[in-house]
Amino acid sequence: MSTSDPSKCPTCGSSIPASAPQGLCPTCLLKGATTPAPSPSVLKEPDLDELKAAFADYTIHEMIGRGGMGFVYRASRNSDSMTVALKVLPKELGADPNFAERFDREGKTLSHLKHPNIVAIHD
Repeated sequence: MSTSDPSKCPTCGSSIPASAPQGLCPTCLLKGATTPAPSPSVLKEPDLDELKAAFADYTIHEMIGRGGMGFVYRASRNSDSMTVALKVLPKELGADPNFAERFDREGKTLSHLKHPNIVAIHD
């Protein structure tokens, strides 16, 4: 019976240092973070009414940032008034399965990180 080596990444085979947060592979994290993204200036800002309809559980207040992956809005969760950052992938990019997978992978990867200097992923 074979067992996996916790000091090796099961995805790429690179060594994972003992100090790696949550045992995550730095090589895979950097590879995901350095995949080229379209210029933020070419992304069309989502329609606010469509966003409000799509995220009915939140009150969207304002856009606070934009980048290669999309747009970030300050919002509050209606159930408990918690202030959140809502990151939205534009429709143009959401139609690209590779880009949508990258967006999803980023969220899943970041949801495993627990550190006081990294915001938590809720949904």
